[in-house]
Amino acid sequence: MFKDGRAVPLVRTIFFSVLTSLLIALGMLFPLLSFWGLLICPLPLALLGCREGARWLGAGTFLTETLLLLLSPAISLYFLLGCAPLSLALFLLAEKRDQWRWSGGESLFAGLIVSILAKLAILAVFWALTGRNILVPDLTQIEALFGGTSSLSPDQRLTLQETLRQTAALLPYMTPSLILLWSGLEVLVNYQLCERLLRRRGVDRRPPALPPFAEWRLPASLLPAMVLSIILGFFLDADKWLEAAMFVVNLRLVLNVLFFIQGISLGLWWMKHRNFRPLIRFLLLLLVLFPLTWIWLIVLGMGDMAFDIRARVKQREQQQGGV
Repeated sequence: MFKDGRAVPLVRTIFFSVLTSLLIALGMLFPLLSFWGLLICPLPLALLGCREGARWLGAGTFLTETLLLLLSPAISLYFLLGCAPLSLALFLLAEKRDQWRWSGGESLFAGLIVSILAKLAILAVFWALTGRNILVPDLTQIEALFGGTSSLSPDQRLTLQETLRQTAALLPYMTPSLILLWSGLEVLVNYQLCERLLRRRGVDRRPPALPPFAEWRLPASLLPAMVLSIILGFFLDADKWLEAAMFVVNLRLVLNVLFFIQGISLGLWWMKHRNFRPLIRFLLLLLVLFPLTWIWLIVLGMGDMAFDIRARVKQREQQQGGV
């Protein structure tokens, strides 16, 4: 029936379109699966575009939009604004790799910009349609969720509800950091999976590879921003300058996450440098799950940004070897 070899691309288009639709639908309809479903939903169509080209990527996007439109117009709108742009961006980064000659870090940053713009478009459109921020939960749903909790006393239930109301009231001010962190995680996961899966399949059209995580080092220019946030935090009165205080909180949250990543990268480099066995590395990395280690990893990341510990260790070893 398909003598010109279009059978395989057609099957792949249908498969990846259905997979994308399932990921988004499961993420929207089932809260327990929402995180992972919405996180990797741009990946299937990005793989399709890198494997088969722009025409089949367009066909897959149209088919996915049609399937989701039959399910829910709101879900189809989320796909069109939130997932499709990143899929297209990953394809373009792979398609134009030799022409643009961007490094892996530059390509990742370009994907981050696309993801942030997509999230802002979602917020703007849903705000225009519904008049509310979709990142802020409905207070009536929160009260209904905890109103029937039989294991709590009435006083405990009221305290929990009041805490959730206060948290929901602060969420609009935390929107910038939430968008930035979610976009960063989304881009990193989809970029890495896309590049590695295509490389394992021997596909030449793939995004530029990122350096090994143990070699990651963020710019030291982030340290003055952290110092500024600490100074402003001392002098700003949240009751009088709520917006400015929330800006400081957003800035500090994003910086702490970056320092945290830097600390993990340095720890992994040190374990590889000391030739730790893979099992020992894995067991030590499990300590990241315990909140008590987070502050130390943040401090470690700040120290590495300030003093470039890896370069100093390598320089000292070279000097000792020369002696």
